[in-house]
Amino acid sequence: MPERDDRLPHLLVLGRVESEGFRRQGGGSSEPREVDRRAHGERLRVELDETLHQQDMQREQSGLEELRAQGVVITIESATRYLLKIDALERRSRHTKTPKRPKWLLLSVVPATDESPERAQVWVSDDYRGEFLRVFENFLERDTPTGKPRNRELVANIARIRATTLRDLWQSANEPPTSGEHWWEIWLRPDDDAIEKAQRFAESAGLRIVPSVLRLGIRHVVWLRARWDDLLVLPFTSVPTAELRRSTRSLAAPTSAARQAESSCSAHHKLMPRASSSSQRATSKRMRATTGVTVISLQGCTITRETLCRSGTGSPHLRNETT
Repeated sequence: MPERDDRLPHLLVLGRVESEGFRRQGGGSSEPREVDRRAHGERLRVELDETLHQQDMQREQSGLEELRAQGVVITIESATRYLLKIDALERRSRHTKTPKRPKWLLLSVVPATDESPERAQVWVSDDYRGEFLRVFENFLERDTPTGKPRNRELVANIARIRATTLRDLWQSANEPPTSGEHWWEIWLRPDDDAIEKAQRFAESAGLRIVPSVLRLGIRHVVWLRARWDDLLVLPFTSVPTAELRRSTRSLAAPTSAARQAESSCSAHHKLMPRASSSSQRATSKRMRATTGVTVISLQGCTITRETLCRSGTGSPHLRNETT
């Protein structure tokens, strides 16, 4: 039996498993395409400068100073029939004595279709913006030991850099509903204060938020009821939004959701009540509770994005498939 990986407590594999190589959707070549180095590099550098300036302006106009973002989100589009070098779109500092800090983070990738190219949403830290810009400057000015432009594998296959909007973070099928109030799934980067910031955003905007949080390793999920226009400002705040998805049914009261989650998988997860600062520090990283919310630990429960089932009243709960 394969050794259990405690980094993925929400996944439980029963029976035989097979290894299979990862294949990206959408198709296309990962080889760097041939481009005019000077013309291509200069155009992308201008687009990047304009995009960063535009996102800075949007951030200033958000009107949420207490949730001021410490970086901006940009969208990078591939050339037709080519793939982006997505590994280069995620970088962290190399500190050894202090925690590593994100320089730029890959939030999501939308595969190419017949109508649109592959698109990557990337968060760029204000503190490391200059270093991100140098990726493109080095393509123009510096060569590898083999005489090729530096960072060619990434830069050559980029067709366009533009400002990210809320629509770029949409990951559900079909178009998002832009009229009326709806329940939304906000998929957050798992920053230590991600849930608190989502709560503060909901409070400042007068929106309803379910006090239960789903932790999935590299993502935290919260449920928010709002109009589409209420959420347009999200990419320009410090709420670490990575993806936005449709919540397929209206959610019941938070207390009902918590009770149903507890009864559905009570033998395999714990519900963490309001926790004091001291108790939070004593909780393991995987089970860490954030003050003021109910956290569902998924250890021992079989769940994926598609097996988040809902009761007849539409409250989220976990399907227990381990017994």
